[in-house]
Amino acid sequence: MRAITILLATLISTMSLIAQQKTTRYTVKSGYIKYELSGSITGTKEVWWDNYGAYHCEEVNSTTTVKMFGIKDVQKEHMLTIMKNDQVWTVDYTSNSGTKSKLPYYNESHKMVENMSEEELKDFSNELLQQLGGEKMSTESFMGYKCDVMKVMGCKSWIYKGICLKSTAKVMGITNNETAMVFKPGQKVSASKFTPPTNIKYEDMEQHMPSGFWGDTDDEDNDTDYKEDMKQVKKIANMPYADFKKMMQKENPDMSDEEIKRIYNMTKAFGGQ
Repeated sequence: MRAITILLATLISTMSLIAQQKTTRYTVKSGYIKYELSGSITGTKEVWWDNYGAYHCEEVNSTTTVKMFGIKDVQKEHMLTIMKNDQVWTVDYTSNSGTKSKLPYYNESHKMVENMSEEELKDFSNELLQQLGGEKMSTESFMGYKCDVMKVMGCKSWIYKGICLKSTAKVMGITNNETAMVFKPGQKVSASKFTPPTNIKYEDMEQHMPSGFWGDTDDEDNDTDYKEDMKQVKKIANMPYADFKKMMQKENPDMSDEEIKRIYNMTKAFGGQ
């Protein structure tokens, strides 16, 4: 069902927007940050951004070590991800391969947030955080910057103006940490950082997805489709739980009760807007 796909994709996309001001990813126009990775994943992660995060480049060079049932598995990774608005390129330097795609329902999630007042945006953000079992714990200083300390789904993060300077996560006994070593907010970033390498052959992932998956465009017909789809999404978001569960199990037979309940709680928050 198209409406279910839009509902889930829009919720996920919006989660990356609601903590910021309107549709900007960060509240700092440009900058650079380098993290040390520790725990089961060791190495470094570097991030460059411009236009308040609409342009984003991330490079990870890491080693993942997992021990289970006496078996040790070690995997090395060198990945590059570039995002320019809704366009995404990924490069796997270990296999010298790449992909290109679009962020699903990028326009839809932006439209939804743009139509909210500042107070509605704040309320929606807080409600979704609560539905996910998260909380704002305190305000702390890290690297000399005043950060909001957030905890959600086993992950604790130190956030400065939408930028995560530190995070710790422990899931099933596996600990992963990201800690900023270098942070340069406001630093100008060369446009070349957001240009995909030309020596890589990119597989177009859009060709492998069903028609309409990537959301609307700016033409009138698609805008009409968007409005009709959102009416259906609102209807789904206000279903009684028993009906919602039955619908989700029909579309996703392997989905657990816990997963369905979590999605239901998020859709209730969404449907109230």
